[in-house]
Amino acid sequence: MALFLHFIVALYSMDKKSIELTRVLLLLAPDPMPESQQSLLGKISSSVIESDLNTEIYKFGNKEIIYQLLSSLFVKEIREN
Repeated sequence: MALFLHFIVALYSMDKKSIELTRVLLLLAPDPMPESQQSLLGKISSSVIESDLNTEIYKFGNKEIIYQLLSSLFVKEIREN
């Protein structure tokens, strides 16, 4: 689920620099979770840094564009498995 915040949250990044959070990609899953679902969540997670284009989509894209990206990852995972 992509959440577009109506406010800015200040926090520290992994490199200890202050950043302003304006959107969140929330990945939730049950425990235990089937391996196929784990694989899909892993693909979504890695897609954030997989390419500059994907990073830009997650940072600046609207809901429809993000949905298209997530849908394409889902379809690709189904076809591969």
